[in-house]
Amino acid sequence: MANSGAVWCVAAFAAGALVARHAGLPAATVAGLCAESGLVVGYYGYAEVARGGMGSVLAPLVWLGMACVAGPLFGVAGSWWRCSSTPRRRIIGLAALAGVFGMEGIHYAFILHYAPQAWACLAVAVAVPLLMGHTLRQRAWSLLAAVVFSLLAYLVFIQLILTTVLG
Repeated sequence: MANSGAVWCVAAFAAGALVARHAGLPAATVAGLCAESGLVVGYYGYAEVARGGMGSVLAPLVWLGMACVAGPLFGVAGSWWRCSSTPRRRIIGLAALAGVFGMEGIHYAFILHYAPQAWACLAVAVAVPLLMGHTLRQRAWSLLAAVVFSLLAYLVFIQLILTTVLG
């Protein structure tokens, strides 16, 4: 799970949530970008130095490109969850975090056939709205939206983008 893209999105979500109250949405966007990009650079820097090479330059560039999309997205999601006065944005922010775990759970279950990882991701996808929602209504709507986001993210990210880019 340490190499999970969903786990990495938690850092951007947390960064956005932490800076949102004090600095606003633009800062949350930048914080998410910095967190996600820092993880990619750190991971491949470690691979190059400590493991004797990172392999092809294509993989770090692809994941850095993904970090430039996921970082701001999850930075905003964290900001919306923590600080938005609009209930709809709080729900969307929370559902985005849960949805990325749902997407990975689907991928682990049906493509990679990694049952323990699939169950762990799906458990987190359910737990996030239930534990982080502020009201019962928010928990229910976030869970429902997370299911939709999970399926949509799987179709767009895994089936369209990763299959096309990485083959």
